[in-house]
Amino acid sequence: SLSPVAALYAAKDYSLARWLEDDINGKRSATPAHDVAPMTPRADQQEDINAINKSADAGHRGFFLTSQTGTGKTIVSVMAAKHAAARRVSGRPANILVIANRPAAICIPDFRRTIHAVGDDGHRWLVTTVD
Repeated sequence: SLSPVAALYAAKDYSLARWLEDDINGKRSATPAHDVAPMTPRADQQEDINAINKSADAGHRGFFLTSQTGTGKTIVSVMAAKHAAARRVSGRPANILVIANRPAAICIPDFRRTIHAVGDDGHRWLVTTVD
């Protein structure tokens, strides 16, 4: 456990700093419980998730989701990534790279919150942007 002062500088969940810290320490850090309300997809989001999952199940390695702003693309992409990862690694944890949109100051925390809200399923996530 870090002191309150040191905690200010702790690597954030799903960050490159956490990834490197885990590699240096030779083990994955536990993701602490967060005060984030659980999220479940709405019906329209579930339709998008199902379409992406069907594409992944057909062996496709990418999907271009172009829904409008504010429609829940983040939860859709996280849920679909979990499905694809589980399918490809047969029950083992996968490495999942999320390249979020810009600006990083908004998009990265939104992805972190969503992953916390729906669960990371034990996968090793790295959320970054092109910034």
